[in-house]
Amino acid sequence: MNLRLTALSALVGISLAAFALPSNACFTVIVGKKVSSTGEILVGHNEDNEMRIITSQYWVDPAVHEDGELIEFEPAAAKIPQVKKTLGFWWSQTLAPTGYSFSDGFVNEKGVVVVSNNCNQTIEKGEKINEGGIGYGIRRLIAERAVSARDGVNLAIGLVKKYGYFQEGRTYTIADANEAWQLVLLCGSRYVARKVQDDEIAFLANAINITSIDLKDTANVIASPDLIENAIKKG
Repeated sequence: MNLRLTALSALVGISLAAFALPSNACFTVIVGKKVSSTGEILVGHNEDNEMRIITSQYWVDPAVHEDGELIEFEPAAAKIPQVKKTLGFWWSQTLAPTGYSFSDGFVNEKGVVVVSNNCNQTIEKGEKINEGGIGYGIRRLIAERAVSARDGVNLAIGLVKKYGYFQEGRTYTIADANEAWQLVLLCGSRYVARKVQDDEIAFLANAINITSIDLKDTANVIASPDLIENAIKKG
Protein backbone atom coordinates (compact mmCIF):
# COMPACT_ATOMS: atom_id res chain seq x y z
CA MET A 1 0.00 0.00 0.00
CA ASN A 2 1.45 3.38 -0.92
CA LEU A 3 1.80 6.35 1.43
CA ARG A 4 -1.33 8.10 0.21
CA LEU A 5 -3.58 5.14 0.96
CA THR A 6 -1.77 4.19 4.17
CA ALA A 7 -2.01 7.73 5.54
CA LEU A 8 -5.61 8.16 4.42
CA SER A 9 -6.61 4.90 6.09
CA ALA A 10 -5.01 6.09 9.31
CA LEU A 11 -6.71 9.47 9.09
CA VAL A 12 -10.13 7.99 8.41
CA GLY A 13 -9.91 5.01 10.77
CA ILE A 14 -8.51 6.84 13.76
CA SER A 15 -10.77 9.85 13.25
CA LEU A 16 -13.81 7.58 13.36
CA ALA A 17 -12.46 5.88 16.48
CA ALA A 18 -12.36 9.31 18.13
CA PHE A 19 -16.16 9.23 18.45
CA ALA A 20 -15.79 7.09 21.55
CA LEU A 21 -13.10 9.20 23.21
CA PRO A 22 -14.10 11.89 25.75
CA SER A 23 -10.76 13.76 25.79
CA ASN A 24 -9.69 16.88 23.92
CA ALA A 25 -6.05 16.24 23.04
CA CYS A 26 -4.93 15.25 19.54
CA PHE A 27 -2.25 12.62 19.01
CA THR A 28 0.22 11.89 16.19
CA VAL A 29 2.70 9.08 15.62
CA ILE A 30 5.29 8.98 12.83
CA VAL A 31 7.16 5.75 12.09
CA GLY A 32 10.35 5.91 10.02
CA LYS A 33 10.69 3.55 7.09
CA LYS A 34 13.56 1.57 8.68
CA VAL A 35 11.50 0.69 11.77
CA SER A 36 8.05 0.19 10.22
CA SER A 37 6.82 -3.30 9.46
CA THR A 38 6.13 -2.34 5.84
CA GLY A 39 9.35 -0.46 5.13
CA GLU A 40 7.33 2.71 4.50
CA ILE A 41 6.87 5.92 6.45
CA LEU A 42 3.66 5.62 8.46
CA VAL A 43 1.64 8.53 9.85
CA GLY A 44 -1.23 8.06 12.29
CA HIS A 45 -3.26 10.95 13.68
CA ASN A 46 -6.48 11.50 15.58
CA GLU A 47 -8.55 14.55 16.48
CA ASP A 48 -9.87 14.21 20.02
CA ASN A 49 -12.20 17.20 20.11
CA GLU A 50 -14.95 17.67 22.66
CA MET A 51 -18.55 16.57 22.15
CA ARG A 52 -19.81 14.06 19.61
CA ILE A 53 -18.82 15.43 16.23
CA ILE A 54 -18.89 14.37 12.59
CA THR A 55 -15.77 13.65 10.56
CA SER A 56 -16.46 13.89 6.83
CA GLN A 57 -14.19 12.79 3.98
CA TYR A 58 -14.03 14.55 0.61
CA TRP A 59 -12.06 14.35 -2.62
CA VAL A 60 -11.32 17.81 -4.04
CA ASP A 61 -10.41 17.80 -7.73
CA PRO A 62 -7.37 19.64 -9.10
CA ALA A 63 -8.38 23.02 -10.45
CA VAL A 64 -7.34 25.96 -12.62
CA HIS A 65 -7.95 29.40 -11.11
CA GLU A 66 -8.54 32.89 -12.42
CA ASP A 67 -5.78 35.50 -12.32
CA GLY A 68 -6.04 37.73 -9.27
CA GLU A 69 -8.14 35.24 -7.27
CA LEU A 70 -7.82 35.59 -3.48
CA ILE A 71 -8.53 32.93 -0.85
CA GLU A 72 -10.28 33.91 2.37
CA PHE A 73 -10.10 31.03 4.80
CA GLU A 74 -11.38 32.90 7.87
CA PRO A 75 -13.05 36.32 8.14
CA ALA A 76 -10.23 37.96 10.13
CA ALA A 77 -7.31 36.21 8.40
CA ALA A 78 -5.19 37.43 5.52
CA LYS A 79 -6.50 37.01 1.99
CA ILE A 80 -4.00 34.79 0.16
CA PRO A 81 -3.36 35.09 -3.61
CA GLN A 82 -4.29 31.84 -5.36
CA VAL A 83 -1.91 30.02 -7.70
CA LYS A 84 -2.90 29.20 -11.26
CA LYS A 85 -3.20 25.44 -10.74
CA THR A 86 -3.96 23.50 -7.55
CA LEU A 87 -3.56 19.79 -6.83
CA GLY A 88 -6.31 17.33 -6.03
CA PHE A 89 -6.52 16.10 -2.44
CA TRP A 90 -8.38 14.03 0.12
CA TRP A 91 -9.81 16.19 2.88
CA SER A 92 -10.72 14.85 6.33
CA GLN A 93 -12.94 17.53 7.88
CA THR A 94 -14.00 17.76 11.51
CA LEU A 95 -17.45 19.32 11.71
CA ALA A 96 -18.62 20.95 14.95
CA PRO A 97 -21.43 23.41 15.79
CA THR A 98 -19.04 26.25 16.56
CA GLY A 99 -16.47 25.32 13.89
CA TYR A 100 -12.82 24.32 14.21
CA SER A 101 -9.92 26.12 12.57
CA PHE A 102 -7.24 23.50 13.21
CA SER A 103 -8.76 20.03 13.03
CA ASP A 104 -8.66 19.02 9.36
CA GLY A 105 -6.25 16.57 7.75
CA PHE A 106 -5.17 16.31 4.12
CA VAL A 107 -3.49 13.89 1.69
CA ASN A 108 -2.86 15.26 -1.79
CA GLU A 109 -2.37 13.57 -5.14
CA LYS A 110 1.43 13.83 -4.79
CA GLY A 111 1.25 11.78 -1.59
CA VAL A 112 1.87 14.71 0.76
CA VAL A 113 0.19 14.30 4.16
CA VAL A 114 -0.46 17.17 6.59
CA VAL A 115 -2.02 17.08 10.06
CA SER A 116 -1.46 19.24 13.14
CA ASN A 117 -1.39 19.24 16.95
CA ASN A 118 -2.18 22.09 19.30
CA CYS A 119 0.94 23.15 21.25
CA ASN A 120 -0.20 26.49 22.65
CA GLN A 121 1.62 26.44 25.99
CA THR A 122 4.22 28.97 24.78
CA ILE A 123 5.41 32.44 25.74
CA GLU A 124 4.82 33.82 22.24
CA LYS A 125 1.90 36.17 22.87
CA GLY A 126 1.08 39.47 21.22
CA GLU A 127 3.51 38.93 18.36
CA LYS A 128 3.15 40.94 15.17
CA ILE A 129 1.10 39.52 12.30
CA ASN A 130 0.33 41.04 8.91
CA GLU A 131 -3.09 41.49 7.28
CA GLY A 132 -4.70 39.29 9.94
CA GLY A 133 -2.14 36.50 9.71
CA ILE A 134 -2.66 32.89 8.70
CA GLY A 135 -3.92 29.83 10.59
CA TYR A 136 -6.23 27.27 8.99
CA GLY A 137 -4.86 28.16 5.56
CA ILE A 138 -1.48 26.54 6.27
CA ARG A 139 -2.75 22.97 5.88
CA ARG A 140 -5.12 23.69 3.04
CA LEU A 141 -2.45 25.46 0.98
CA ILE A 142 0.03 22.63 1.58
CA ALA A 143 -2.61 20.20 0.29
CA GLU A 144 -3.29 22.35 -2.77
CA ARG A 145 0.32 23.14 -3.68
CA ALA A 146 3.03 20.95 -2.12
CA VAL A 147 4.67 18.32 -4.31
CA SER A 148 6.80 16.89 -1.47
CA ALA A 149 7.05 17.04 2.31
CA ARG A 150 10.04 19.40 2.15
CA ASP A 151 8.13 21.59 -0.31
CA GLY A 152 5.25 21.72 2.17
CA VAL A 153 7.57 22.76 5.00
CA ASN A 154 9.07 25.52 2.87
CA LEU A 155 5.62 26.66 1.78
CA ALA A 156 4.39 26.92 5.37
CA ILE A 157 7.50 28.80 6.48
CA GLY A 158 7.15 31.23 3.59
CA LEU A 159 3.52 31.95 4.48
CA VAL A 160 4.35 32.50 8.15
CA LYS A 161 7.25 34.81 7.33
CA LYS A 162 5.00 36.87 5.08
CA TYR A 163 1.75 36.98 7.05
CA GLY A 164 2.54 35.78 10.56
CA TYR A 165 0.86 32.95 12.47
CA PHE A 166 -2.08 33.98 14.64
CA GLN A 167 -2.24 31.00 17.02
CA GLU A 168 0.05 30.69 20.06
CA GLY A 169 1.74 27.51 18.90
CA ARG A 170 1.15 24.37 16.83
CA THR A 171 3.14 21.45 15.45
CA TYR A 172 2.46 20.32 11.89
CA THR A 173 3.35 16.86 10.63
CA ILE A 174 4.14 16.98 6.91
CA ALA A 175 5.14 13.73 5.22
CA ASP A 176 5.47 11.97 1.89
CA ALA A 177 6.79 8.57 0.76
CA ASN A 178 10.41 9.65 1.27
CA GLU A 179 10.51 11.75 4.44
CA ALA A 180 8.50 13.18 7.31
CA TRP A 181 8.93 16.53 9.05
CA GLN A 182 7.60 18.09 12.23
CA LEU A 183 7.21 21.85 11.92
CA VAL A 184 6.55 24.01 14.97
CA LEU A 185 4.97 27.40 14.24
CA LEU A 186 4.87 30.04 16.97
CA CYS A 187 2.62 33.06 17.18
CA GLY A 188 4.21 35.69 14.97
CA SER A 189 6.82 34.60 12.44
CA ARG A 190 9.13 32.15 14.23
CA TYR A 191 9.42 28.47 13.40
CA VAL A 192 11.54 25.36 13.77
CA ALA A 193 11.32 22.16 11.72
CA ARG A 194 13.03 18.82 12.18
CA LYS A 195 13.13 15.84 9.84
CA VAL A 196 12.10 12.58 11.50
CA GLN A 197 14.89 10.10 10.82
CA ASP A 198 14.25 6.78 9.08
CA ASP A 199 15.20 4.84 12.23
CA GLU A 200 12.97 6.88 14.56
CA ILE A 201 9.46 6.74 15.90
CA ALA A 202 8.08 10.16 16.89
CA PHE A 203 5.12 10.72 19.21
CA LEU A 204 3.30 14.01 19.63
CA ALA A 205 0.41 14.75 21.98
CA ASN A 206 -0.34 18.47 22.14
CA ALA A 207 3.06 19.55 23.46
CA ILE A 208 6.13 20.64 21.53
CA ASN A 209 8.43 17.60 21.31
CA ILE A 210 11.43 19.13 19.52
CA THR A 211 13.73 19.54 22.52
CA SER A 212 17.24 19.23 21.13
CA ILE A 213 18.42 20.25 17.66
CA ASP A 214 21.63 21.09 15.85
CA LEU A 215 21.07 24.32 13.93
CA LYS A 216 24.14 23.54 11.82
CA ASP A 217 22.46 20.36 10.52
CA THR A 218 20.70 22.13 7.65
CA ALA A 219 19.74 18.84 6.00
CA ASN A 220 17.51 17.92 8.94
CA VAL A 221 16.74 21.20 10.73
CA ILE A 222 15.21 24.49 9.56
CA ALA A 223 14.78 27.30 12.08
CA SER A 224 14.18 31.03 12.37
CA PRO A 225 17.52 32.88 12.35
CA ASP A 226 16.75 34.56 15.69
CA LEU A 227 15.14 31.59 17.43
CA ILE A 228 17.76 31.25 20.17
CA GLU A 229 18.27 35.00 20.61
CA ASN A 230 14.53 35.49 21.03
CA ALA A 231 14.32 32.71 23.61
CA ILE A 232 17.16 34.24 25.63
CA LYS A 233 15.56 37.69 25.37
CA LYS A 234 12.27 36.37 26.74
CA GLY A 235 13.93 34.43 29.53
